[in-house]
Amino acid sequence: MDIRGRARTLHINYRTSHQIRSQADRLLAPEVADVDGNVEERRGTVSVFNGPPPIVQTLDSQAKEIEAVGAWLAERSKEGVMPHEIGVFVRSEAELERARAAVALAGLPSKV
Repeated sequence: MDIRGRARTLHINYRTSHQIRSQADRLLAPEVADVDGNVEERRGTVSVFNGPPPIVQTLDSQAKEIEAVGAWLAERSKEGVMPHEIGVFVRSEAELERARAAVALAGLPSKV
């Protein structure tokens, strides 16, 4: 029960590691709404697996960002991660060219 006497629902996240979900929790509002207007409370969500901690970097320019992301992608590729197993996500269409440039710098194919 929460402080208002309501039963709290436990949400289980099967897709996101505890480490990434914890970082997302710092950025997202306590409630999220989908495109249909359904509102869901984020409190009480747990992840069922652990993973490496996210790497957060602040870089001086878009060119340095492209270089850093491209180098990271190239390293994952050298470790055996296949291109179809990689997803690069951006906040909006305005960042698509930077993402494409980073993938190209890593020498990987891409599809939007």
